[in-house]
Amino acid sequence: MSFRLKGLTSGSLYFVSVTAVDLSGSESACSPTASATAQVDYSVTPTGTLSFGNVNIGSFIDQTLTVQNTRGGTVSGTVTTSAPFSIVSGSPFSLGGAGATQTVTVRFTPVLG
Repeated sequence: MSFRLKGLTSGSLYFVSVTAVDLSGSESACSPTASATAQVDYSVTPTGTLSFGNVNIGSFIDQTLTVQNTRGGTVSGTVTTSAPFSIVSGSPFSLGGAGATQTVTVRFTPVLG
């Protein structure tokens, strides 16, 4: 049997014990505790802040970022933002297999005041 824990924080240490219940409702003792540090399954480039420069009112500029699956399995996610930014393409994404990538386009559309 294998299992995958989801929703963990990368770099955090977690402790797990397992117990089983059979069809008659009898529960086994807990297994010895195992511990591990959650690992990052993806990378995003560029890192840091996207710079959109100077953009005139009524115009827009797009920037891209790339999400890459770094460990295998499937990495899924959604990129979100708020006005005056928007996601033009690439989100949500599902990256199957190590090395799979998705380009996400972020648009900046400045508004007056």
